[in-house]
Amino acid sequence: MSSLLKSLHKGKADASTPPTRMRNDSTSGIGLEDPGAVDLEHALFTNAYKAITQGQPQLLSMFIKKHPHIVTITGPVKSEPVAMVDRDTGKQVVQPGAVHQMTLLDCAVKQGSLDMSMAVLEAMSGGRDFLTCISKKYDEKMSAVHLAVRQDMVSVVEKIVAIAKEGGLGDGEISEIFVSFMDGGGDDLAFVCCASGSIHCLKYLVNNLQFDVNRVSPSGATCLHVAAARSTVPVTELLLEAGGKVDALDNDKLTPFFLAARYNNIPVMSALEKAGAAIDSPALNGAEPIYAATQQGHVQAIELLLELNASPDSIGCGMAPLHVASMMGHPSAVKVLLEKGANVNLQGGDAKNTPAHCAAQTGNVGCLQALIEGGADIKMCGSTGATPLHLASFFGKKAAAEALLASGALPDAKDENGKTPFDFSEEGYRVGGSGPDGKKIGKLLKKACGEEPGKKKKKKDKKEKKEKEDKKKPEPAKKSNLSRME
Repeated sequence: MSSLLKSLHKGKADASTPPTRMRNDSTSGIGLEDPGAVDLEHALFTNAYKAITQGQPQLLSMFIKKHPHIVTITGPVKSEPVAMVDRDTGKQVVQPGAVHQMTLLDCAVKQGSLDMSMAVLEAMSGGRDFLTCISKKYDEKMSAVHLAVRQDMVSVVEKIVAIAKEGGLGDGEISEIFVSFMDGGGDDLAFVCCASGSIHCLKYLVNNLQFDVNRVSPSGATCLHVAAARSTVPVTELLLEAGGKVDALDNDKLTPFFLAARYNNIPVMSALEKAGAAIDSPALNGAEPIYAATQQGHVQAIELLLELNASPDSIGCGMAPLHVASMMGHPSAVKVLLEKGANVNLQGGDAKNTPAHCAAQTGNVGCLQALIEGGADIKMCGSTGATPLHLASFFGKKAAAEALLASGALPDAKDENGKTPFDFSEEGYRVGGSGPDGKKIGKLLKKACGEEPGKKKKKKDKKEKKEKEDKKKPEPAKKSNLSRME
């Protein structure tokens, strides 16, 4: 028997001994690799991996018992292909699965199998070296520890801590090492818990490993920011009980409540408000939570904010919620804001545009109709004298122009430079701002002004032709006064 095989049976692998081959101990049922056809370590890893993926805990335990060292080596594992939508073409494409170098613990935890994970961990030992080994990220993003936490496998986390203690590490050392475990994005284990709603693991990290829930990430976010955007009320309440700062600010001055509004997390919004969160704390750009909810068209969040007395006319960032809803194309949000008393003709920004200007510019006819029904003055001008029809004409929004004209917009209105909507349509077509409907809008506006395309020119040509014919005709002889007297 070779020196490597002897060392394997003793549970120790001599890294200086080159891979060898061994006879095929065939195991029926799961299509195992033939160790005689490939190098030994690859075959051992592949067969153990197949036992994991096909749910054979007894077979996995047999492999590990016979070759304990395989729990520390890595092997190639191909991920499943991923279907994605190409942003440019809009077509669905399939990304081929990538090949990762993973440990058996990575594989077992990723599979979500507690039995398999425990079978692997039972064969592992050590203190700091053990924790370093299992914390290695197989795809530069996640380690086995991160995967266990993400799936709320608290028994796996507890087992890892127990092994580390058996290896001679104290509670403080273990806590320090666990806190240092970061994923590929720089987030610690508590952040992963909050993002995935893993409340049991989060409770263990906070109560047993002294995780600081107010630790700040590179983006300035705390655990509460993550929970507000992506988690549940129990996770949020646990963080608050652990001393989480309800109005903590990230680098963009966003509070957890702001993020809950942005992501329409209604239960968490309510929990944070009850805990004393400010409902109108502005971001770095001056936008308030109601702005964030409106930008996404989250009607439920808007309604809750208005019930909590948020201002429907907040204009801290230069635009009110009604401007934003009209520009982004959220007619339901427009209607809710109007029902709750938003000023339909409020002017915002340096351009002093109304919500109707915003809807006309972006061609959101549903929003425009809702504004008109809500009493919008479609003849109002911005700072340069342009009306909503001017903007619809420049940007080639034919349906919006038609809706405005049908509601009484003036087709011959002039801005401060004396330009009409028709002039705007011509300019938009010339610079490429109006798109394919640019010329159509020009014809529409001429017709609205009583100048149907072609008719004016035909009338002029007919008049000139008649004048020429009249010149060619001889003048009739004039009767003298004498003949008249006779």
